[in-house]
Amino acid sequence: EGVEYEAGAKGEAGEIRIQGAGVMRGDYLADFLTDEETKGYMWLENNVVHRLINTVDLEENSIKFGGQVLESSTKYKVKANNDKMELQYKIKTSIAIDEIMGLKKQLSGPEWVELVKQAEKDFAKVIEKECESSIKKERELGLDFLRIGRHIEQKNSTYWKTIKDQWEAEIADFPISLEVQVTIHH
Repeated sequence: EGVEYEAGAKGEAGEIRIQGAGVMRGDYLADFLTDEETKGYMWLENNVVHRLINTVDLEENSIKFGGQVLESSTKYKVKANNDKMELQYKIKTSIAIDEIMGLKKQLSGPEWVELVKQAEKDFAKVIEKECESSIKKERELGLDFLRIGRHIEQKNSTYWKTIKDQWEAEIADFPISLEVQVTIHH
């Protein structure tokens, strides 16, 4: 979002604040990540703690939800899919709903159960969208800032040895799948 500088009082040093995330290639900044791409990166790197999340950007449903991530876990596998290897991410998260927007009537018990199921689906779509935008950015840049190559090397070093020399070219087409499981608590 830019660089801000606040001058300190007379004789005191000022403070520089830099916002946003960037992707490095060696010693130089190759590109910046958008807010959505940064959030996707954080999900894929298992680095989401107590984050606020909302479904306002989804168009499908007139009811929108806001909530807080209580806990989250991201795991990955390198698995053979037909004749090619694939990286599979599995994200499990628990969310507490803080806000329901657009609800126009009082709901019965079974209707609340259905509403919570819809909230789980909607939160999962938001998480998938953020992760997919980060994966798309990695493919566009041809830079492995998500460390997918490292994940492959850790899980299947024999396969990694066959592709490591052309890995930057492989990133653009390497199969990646996501499974997002959201559980609503509270």
